[in-house]
Amino acid sequence: MKLLFLIFCIFTISCSNEDKLNCESIELSSNSIHILAGEKRIVYILSDLEKFQMGLGLQSENPRIATVEPQNDSKAILITGNSVGNTSIYLRDLRNPDNFAEIEVISDYLSGKFIEKGDSSSTWINGGDLHIREIIESELKEIAKNRTGILYSFDKDTKAVEIDYSSSDYDNNKKAGTYEWDKDSLTLNFNNISKHGFTVVNDHAIIIVLDFTEKYKSKYPNASVKGAKIQCFLSAIE
Repeated sequence: MKLLFLIFCIFTISCSNEDKLNCESIELSSNSIHILAGEKRIVYILSDLEKFQMGLGLQSENPRIATVEPQNDSKAILITGNSVGNTSIYLRDLRNPDNFAEIEVISDYLSGKFIEKGDSSSTWINGGDLHIREIIESELKEIAKNRTGILYSFDKDTKAVEIDYSSSDYDNNKKAGTYEWDKDSLTLNFNNISKHGFTVVNDHAIIIVLDFTEKYKSKYPNASVKGAKIQCFLSAIE
């Protein structure tokens, strides 16, 4: 009697050969990610794709928050955070839509502590004759080098920002104020407001763009300087 009961249980929880696909889960390298809005993150599909003969369908619950696209012959997917918020990415077996995997996505607001790495920063100069461009580039590289060690602290809950220059050769002061941020710009308010270009490099690095164009237009009024910027590379710290 026990043997018959055991056989019955095995039969009811097992898959038949023709329904085997229904029992296959889509295995991923991660089922949840925490990114910064503007960041891109790859999640790998670990399942044998031959089991899904018609392929996998991709869908974002809220494309305004995050979008998704296949990578590496559909062996991976690229998730891009577009704005701040939470959403989910779904992978569905096109042959059996009830068989799916979900990736929970948190696309977050800029926060945390960062240190400026002058050696990794870059310069951008537009306009002016070659000699003037070389002078500006040399000066901007020296500024970037001297900024190495500047510490940044962003608190997304209070929108407070502190910049500590004391570990650099650029300045010895500390600044405390507020900030507003989106994936393309950073606005700082230290008694006066300044807006800077912004780019996410990856999950542990960002770039803040400092614009010196007006300074060099004034310094070289006849040189037709159209742009002079430092792309400051900031690395996250614990």
